[in-house]
Amino acid sequence: MALSAAQATQELLRRIDENPTERGRIIKAYYAELVAAGETETANLILTIRAITMARDDEKAVPPWFPVAGFISLGITILFFMALTIASMFQKEVPQSSRYLVVIVMSLAVAASFSFLGGSAVASGKIPIFKDSPLGFSVGGGIAVFVIVFALGNHYYL
Repeated sequence: MALSAAQATQELLRRIDENPTERGRIIKAYYAELVAAGETETANLILTIRAITMARDDEKAVPPWFPVAGFISLGITILFFMALTIASMFQKEVPQSSRYLVVIVMSLAVAASFSFLGGSAVASGKIPIFKDSPLGFSVGGGIAVFVIVFALGNHYYL
């Protein structure tokens, strides 16, 4: 009797649930079983499931030091801006010529904090140098946060 794709998938899931630590071996054995029974289409489905499962298994877990690095980066950012605030209370303003340096430091620190703490962001748009240009850009993760914070900081920092 031929198994439907749903039945085969449910049977594979049942077998994996019985012994989840042997997932790869169970999938291989079930694939061989289906091929031997002449169910090539269902066996191909199991191969696809195996490829998806193995890709997920190959993903590296976030190292335990990553959130710590994010909090340290965030702490340094807060201390930096607290120091700027305290300096301004004593009439020690940041020179206008150092505006880009402050924006760059802020952008780098926020991007590092954001990426280390596991956030994600995407920025995309046209390259502003060329008018009506078909060229564009797209960035993700910490780089996107850097681009967004730098653009906003550059625009709004007086």
